[in-house]
Amino acid sequence: MINSCRYEQPYSFTQNFANWQWVEEGLERMQRKGQLIAVSNNKADQEYLLAGARVTSVHIPSLCLYTNSTYAPNRREFVCFGDRSFFPPSDLLVSKPKRYDWSQLYQYKGIVHVPYEISTMSIFEQYSAGCPLWFPSRKFFKECVRNGSMFFQTPYAFLEREYHKFRGKGKYPDHIQRIATSIDFWIDRADFYDDSNMRGVFYYDSPADLIQKITWFRESPEQLRARLAWIQTRKEQVYQAWKELLDPLVRG
Repeated sequence: MINSCRYEQPYSFTQNFANWQWVEEGLERMQRKGQLIAVSNNKADQEYLLAGARVTSVHIPSLCLYTNSTYAPNRREFVCFGDRSFFPPSDLLVSKPKRYDWSQLYQYKGIVHVPYEISTMSIFEQYSAGCPLWFPSRKFFKECVRNGSMFFQTPYAFLEREYHKFRGKGKYPDHIQRIATSIDFWIDRADFYDDSNMRGVFYYDSPADLIQKITWFRESPEQLRARLAWIQTRKEQVYQAWKELLDPLVRG
């Protein structure tokens, strides 16, 4: 089982609590019988799966190397993944093209994110390719989500008003409701704040701060080498984690 984005989909969208519980009971039963090996590609979903379905999983980040492209900047602009209007005017920050291939994307000097999720494939793709990535600082991200200036879809698990209907059935643990709707729980475990995984990313504390930082952004050869060296180390660690997980299965 590859657990990459809220294990209970689509039942959280449809509020089908009966099927949600059926999925949980099935996953827990399969792991108890040794029929299930679960891998989470981010730490938030790893904990959420354990709290909700009582399923233990191994954390192995995604590499997304299928782009077959690497960071090769030849432009002065940064490209924005998200709402460009969130930031002040600047000819250094442009909107994401409607159509592009990865090699074109990686020609920009860097990529600025207005994240709507704590873990996405595009982030993994860009990080593995070696692109400098910019994200809101943890404190600023929480402020923006709470005041509604950034769209955040991650905690879509519960409609608070519906919880009592499911709780009354007696089998769903109370604490899952609290973490499912907690902004702090999800943001604190976002991939881009995890230095043991995505080391060397950059942060902004306000829209104006982002413009100022990209205006003066210069990455020394030593900084670039260090960042790319870590990305290579991360790749090797991920390969090794998969090897340790799968070798015993192959050898039987």
